[in-house]
Amino acid sequence: MFRRLGIFATTFVVVIAGGIALAQMGEYLPSADDNFADAEAAEFDTLLSLEEQEAPAVDETAEKSKTPTTIKAQEEVEAPAPKDEKPAEEKPVAAETPEKGVDTNPPDLIITSPEYGATVSTRELRFEGKVEPGAIVKAAGFRADVNADGYWSIVLLLEPGGNLATIKAFDEAGNMSEATVKVFYSSAEGEHAFTANQSYKVSAANPPYDVFYGTGRPGTTVKATSDFGSASTTVTEKGKWEMKVKFPSAPYYQWFAVKIADTDGHSKTFEFKSKYNPDAQYDFTITQKYGVNSDQWEKFTGTATPGTVIGAYSDYGSAETVAEGGEFYLKVHFAGLMPGQTIGIVVETTEGDRRTFDFRYEPTPIGFSVIQKYGSCSENPPYDVFKGTATPGATIWAESPFGGASTMAGDLGYWDLQVFFEGATPNQPFNVTISDSEGHSKVFTFTVLAK
Repeated sequence: MFRRLGIFATTFVVVIAGGIALAQMGEYLPSADDNFADAEAAEFDTLLSLEEQEAPAVDETAEKSKTPTTIKAQEEVEAPAPKDEKPAEEKPVAAETPEKGVDTNPPDLIITSPEYGATVSTRELRFEGKVEPGAIVKAAGFRADVNADGYWSIVLLLEPGGNLATIKAFDEAGNMSEATVKVFYSSAEGEHAFTANQSYKVSAANPPYDVFYGTGRPGTTVKATSDFGSASTTVTEKGKWEMKVKFPSAPYYQWFAVKIADTDGHSKTFEFKSKYNPDAQYDFTITQKYGVNSDQWEKFTGTATPGTVIGAYSDYGSAETVAEGGEFYLKVHFAGLMPGQTIGIVVETTEGDRRTFDFRYEPTPIGFSVIQKYGSCSENPPYDVFKGTATPGATIWAESPFGGASTMAGDLGYWDLQVFFEGATPNQPFNVTISDSEGHSKVFTFTVLAK
């Protein structure tokens, strides 16, 4: 997936994923946000977390005596067992109104050089830009040089292919901005360096497998060979390659070598271990995660003979999974449950096991909350907008000396309200009280601005 240009994004991004990775345009290296399974699934050896690591950027005060450092994200992790459900989305929560006078605006930050998508022939590249004076600029946790006018610069070392850099700026109030730029480094010879990377290192799938990827000269063949499985692929016109290698006859829990080589004579050797044991016998066990949940889904974990199909069935939703490596994880979603409703869930396996469970849906009560959008206005007539949460069906109203309005919270508890203040005296603040039919209230200040 491409990483997008985000001047004011607040998501953490590694400053440069080297060309070894970004020659893939980020396709093959998961980010810290791209976990392969839910947190509960991480309890099993079949799932390991992906991590990103950062290498330091160049210390420009010693630039002439030191070589800039490449920042490269690559970790070996276990291949996840197949998973049939996506994690449940969290409900949005209304933000609180910042205190008056507190600076919440992120600092202005731009990258002036290099241009986004530029191709360069020098590996050591200076990144430059402009930031709000007084702000701190960092790349991979290291500070860039910033002068009194806000002009900043930092030198980074590129890898062959695509390189993604994210620059962060922090103002004195702690607000942060980001600016991202992608550049391509092509050597003087115009050839792609051979690189090879391993995705998982261990696998509990049936058959066990790993995914290898990297860069190379376009058109060359890359082969994976081992005593228990092999595969081959061709480097694309962009100098990228990827292949999935299955090891159907791999011994259980024993390391063995996998050699990756191209037809130009380059090679790299990795180690791989299978955690799939087709001969193992496991007693069937199952554990229910919740029993009562504020969301309409339940989780089950347990053990079973590898290859066993485990299914959870109810009148409101069902799901199935397969035990890989003797363990399983199952998440079943329900639709149309009423608050407080209890239902039965039957769990069955292809080995003849059967268990029954109860599940009750108890949604979390929605509390009263309200935020003010403006606080002042110079329009005619002047107005403000309020929004927030309340118990579904509750009435919300706004009262002030110069106008009011009312609305009703929707089925999910959300509401918004526009209030006009005709006849208010310019530059004289007055109070606006927002209340609901359950006795909650909050007071805000509003000022009409003179034009």
